[in-house]
Amino acid sequence: MDLTRELGEYGINIGTSVALEEGFSQLETFPKTFWVNIRTLLRNTYGAISDNVGISDIALIEAMDEEMEGLEAAIVALSKEQTSVVFYHTSHATIDKQFPKAQLKKLKTPGQLQYRVIERSVCKKLLSQNTNIRQFDVAVRGDRSTAMMLSHYPIDLLSHTYFDRLSLIESHTGAIKKKDKWNTKLTGGKQLTHMPFNSMTLQVYGDGATNFNTMPHRIKVTLNELAKEKRWHALTTKDKMLYDINTLTDKIAASFYKQLLAVSVR
Repeated sequence: MDLTRELGEYGINIGTSVALEEGFSQLETFPKTFWVNIRTLLRNTYGAISDNVGISDIALIEAMDEEMEGLEAAIVALSKEQTSVVFYHTSHATIDKQFPKAQLKKLKTPGQLQYRVIERSVCKKLLSQNTNIRQFDVAVRGDRSTAMMLSHYPIDLLSHTYFDRLSLIESHTGAIKKKDKWNTKLTGGKQLTHMPFNSMTLQVYGDGATNFNTMPHRIKVTLNELAKEKRWHALTTKDKMLYDINTLTDKIAASFYKQLLAVSVR
C-alpha cells in the first residue's frame, strides 16, 4: 500500500508543517508548552496520504509515530528547547451531559462514519501503547503555563482557564489566534467580531464542522441584538454578559441563555 503523504519543510504532514513554517517559527517569544490534539494530528496525517482508501490501522499508527516524533523535534529545535510538547486526546464521552441544551452534531455521511471508525480504532491503539499522551474527556486540563494549542476542535478553547495564557495555532495557515480572535471559530465568525467566545456563544452559533450545530434563528437574533445594544466585544466578560442578559424582558429566553453561559467543561 502506498503510504506516501505530502510533507512540509519539517518532514511532517503538510497541514501541520505549515502551522510551524508560517506561525510557530515566526514567534519572537515562545510558549512554555505546545499542546497537540492527536485527533487533529491524525486528521492532518490522514488527509496528507495520497491514497488512504483501505489503509490499515497499523500503517496509520506507524505514520502517527513518525509525525509525533517529527513534530516534537521541530518544536524543540525551533524554540531552542524553550517549548515542550504535550500530546493529548479528548474522548468527548460526556459531551452530551455537559452540554444538555446544545444541538450536537451527528455523523451522517458514509465518509464521516467511516473516518470515525478509523479514528476511534487508531486512537485507542495509540493510547494503549503511548502512555505519554494525556487523556481527557472534554476539559483539557492544562498546567497553568503559557501555552499554544494545535486543535481543530473549538471546544478545546473553553479550557483556557486551565492555562495562564492560551493561544490557538491553525493547521494549513499557521494563523495564531489569541482569545480576542477565537470568535472566528464560531459558525459565521466573520460577522460575529463583536461576540465573545464562550460556552454560550459556542452553543448558540455553532462551531462549523465539529461538535455544535447552530441554534434556531430567533435564538441567534435575540442574542445578537442584545450584544449590539449593550456593546459587547470579543473580550466582554461573562459577568457583564450575565448582567445584560438579566435585562431581557423575555425571562424564558434570559433563563435559557444563562443556562448556556453557566456551562463549564470538565
